[in-house]
Amino acid sequence: MDFRKWALVVGVSASCAGCVTETRSVDVSSENVTKFKDIKETQYAKQQPKATTYVALGQCQETNSSDPKVAPLQQEKLRDDAKRAYQKALELDPHCLEAHMALASWYARQEDYDRAIAAYQNAAKLNPKSPALYYEQGVIYCQRKDFNNALMCLGKAHELDPEDKHVASQYGLCLARAGRPQDAVTVLCRVMNKADANYSVARMMEHVQQPDLCRQYLAAALQERPTHLGAQQLLVQLNNPSSNQAPAVGNAPVMDTNVRPAANWDNQR
Repeated sequence: MDFRKWALVVGVSASCAGCVTETRSVDVSSENVTKFKDIKETQYAKQQPKATTYVALGQCQETNSSDPKVAPLQQEKLRDDAKRAYQKALELDPHCLEAHMALASWYARQEDYDRAIAAYQNAAKLNPKSPALYYEQGVIYCQRKDFNNALMCLGKAHELDPEDKHVASQYGLCLARAGRPQDAVTVLCRVMNKADANYSVARMMEHVQQPDLCRQYLAAALQERPTHLGAQQLLVQLNNPSSNQAPAVGNAPVMDTNVRPAANWDNQR
């Protein structure tokens, strides 16, 4: 993209100053775009946009591509333009962490998971102490049912930030799903009480159709707290499959399907 075309693009994307993208991992202010707003077009040829400016431009293009009023072909073009903006950012600065993360998120949204993981790994090389980068990789591996790699990534994220309740919960649930229920209880107990930890594992055991283990962890939950409503209801459901009584969630966590990219445990049997 030459600078005259860049000037026209930035002039349009300056109107995106208030846009908010769905990319959790990237935090680039639209000020990187709007700062060009008052510069005359003839001056753009003298400007050398920063990598983060291209990232901001790509974010705005992705946001516009999700507008239902935009025609499908134009939506696709905007998404492609966003990817090219992220790639251009990396050409300008191969060490731009925001660009690596934005590109990884872009690939994940297109369900191109191999490239998404590669991009997150590149980002992790630049910032090896970021738990979010390992967490995002772990969730993608969960979606692919590659639980060995998922555990390595989620475990690393938990190691880097053991106080993050969400990461610990997801790591614990993945441990249970991968056939390590007692390890799961150990991890979950770091961020919740023992009754809820055992109940969470019991729910996962029920999900993967292991009723005996489910009862074992329900018993542990009820031993800790005999009045645990969720454990009581799930036990009733196990003993009376035809009762159609759904177990209460109570205070126990489930895999957060509102976080992108989300591991959908309902499809992980």
